[in-house]
Amino acid sequence: MTDVQRLKKEIRHLNKENVDLRNQLTPLLNKSSDPREPIAFYAYFSNDFKSMPKGSTFVFDVVETNLGNGYNKATGIFTAPSSGLYAFTWTVQAAGKHVVQPINSNSQYGEINAALMQNGAVKGVIVADTETKYDMDTATAFVVLETKVGDQFQIAVSEWDGQGDIYSNNSNGRTSFSGFRVS
Repeated sequence: MTDVQRLKKEIRHLNKENVDLRNQLTPLLNKSSDPREPIAFYAYFSNDFKSMPKGSTFVFDVVETNLGNGYNKATGIFTAPSSGLYAFTWTVQAAGKHVVQPINSNSQYGEINAALMQNGAVKGVIVADTETKYDMDTATAFVVLETKVGDQFQIAVSEWDGQGDIYSNNSNGRTSFSGFRVS
């Protein structure tokens, strides 16, 4: 093999390697880590439902906004796509009903506690508690947290089994979870 043939073969090999590296690098370059790129999500329940037992994660089935694709509709977990300062808010509506629910026999009352969890640690808790029969109560919280890429956030029943129903509808308001990167 002459020097020219050897060099041509080496150039073909380098060109192929260059194309392979570009194909691997392009998806990484398209995922911008630009802090000016917005990250935000807003999810809620589409319907009323029975209260939930301790340890349950709220899996919000309607996702209106998911910039940065951090909220997973199948798990109810938001995974931070980048580090930064994030703001989170969540709302729950508890309601008493006239029928006995399987979770708690005292279902004329509605009661639920809902905690914002960051990597399994409680970062904020709200309680919606009707205190009177067949009433409803709403609670909302707002928390700002330092977050690292990959941190996971969810809303979970943290302290005791809920009772009654949880409302989420156009008449009474939505049980919801949202967040956004501040900086």
